[in-house]
Order: sequence, then structure tokens, then C-alpha cells
Amino acid sequence: MIRADRDVDLRVRVRADGTSVDLRTPFHAFGDVPLALPGEHQAANAAVAVRLLEVLDGRGIPVDAEALRAALTGTAWPGRLERFAYGGARVTLDAAHNPAGARSLARYLAVAAPGGVTLVFGVMKDKDVGAMLEALAPNVRRLICTTAATARALDAASIAEIAASRGMPLIVEPDPADALEQACRLDRDVVVAGSIFLLGPVRERVARGILR
Repeated sequence: MIRADRDVDLRVRVRADGTSVDLRTPFHAFGDVPLALPGEHQAANAAVAVRLLEVLDGRGIPVDAEALRAALTGTAWPGRLERFAYGGARVTLDAAHNPAGARSLARYLAVAAPGGVTLVFGVMKDKDVGAMLEALAPNVRRLICTTAATARALDAASIAEIAASRGMPLIVEPDPADALEQACRLDRDVVVAGSIFLLGPVRERVARGILR
């Protein structure tokens, strides 16, 4: 086993406009590198990826420092803190579909949107919805509960019941497209999260700029 958290010096800076790392391993010193993927959790993921590729380099699969830097700065991962301008709002899509993902999203929002956001939230029936909402609540001014387009989805009204017990200001809008449009009318900072099934059609909509 190779531990990516040993013999690695990793310093992370998370700002509203992105995340950068100062990464030093036993083989490379990268200096200050802006990560293509934002969020403190992606800094740790970057360290794991770099150490893995360094191991491969030592075992006959060449990966030089320039390739490593290009990967850190150029990787694209749709639906992971992915940002769009849409309907006069800044819309962030994140497939935070479990409590750990919700906590990572909350840490990012605490820096990127300290004033809070309007959250469009749809989730599957088998998820710990209460724990997810508890993690996100401090960063949410308004919650719009919606229903992802799959039989596995928890319906918007049931999400609202769970959220109401935590005192979250909320709106129920079962249709994800309508939920997105309403969020953009109400706020300039909008986040869509809770399920990959929710993000798919929403992402297509915001990427193409389709407005109702």
C-alpha cells in the first residue's frame, strides 16, 4: 500500500473563484497550481492521483511533471461543482448524493457563497436525506424541493417534510425545470444538488441556455 497522505506536503487555498494547491511529493515540487476542479476535497483527490501516476512512472509507464500539471489544471468532471451562468444567476451543479458529498459541498459554499444560496434539491429514496440537509442547511437561504425523473426518487413533498422538521425555508416544486427557473428568479446564487439523476437533465438545460 502506498499512502498518498505520507511524505506529501499539500497546502490548499479555496476561494470564491477557484481552488489552488501547493503540492510537494518525494518526486516533484509543483509550486502553486490552480486546480480545474474546485473544492478542498478535490485537493486531496489531486494528491492521490499524482502519487498514483508517480508510482506508474516508476514502473515503466512514463508520466512526466508537465503531464501531471496539465492534468491538475485541465481535468473536466461534469456535475462536480460545475458552474454556469444561466437566467441571470450563477448556477452551480454538484452531484452531492450522500452525507459525505453534502459535507464537502457545504465546506465549499462556506467560502464561495458565504451569504448563502438557493438550493434546488432532489434525492433518491434510499439516501440519508436528513443528514444531507443538516450538512447543507447553514449555507442555504432557501430550499426548493423537487423530484428527479426516476422511479427511485423521493418525491418533493416528502423531502419538504424532512426539511421542515429542521426549520429550513422551503418551496415545493416537483418539476426540476420549473424548480430551476424559480430558483433563478429568486436568487443570483443557485445550487442544484442531491442526485446525479437530477443533475443530468438540469445540466443539459443550463449548458444549452434553454429558458422557459
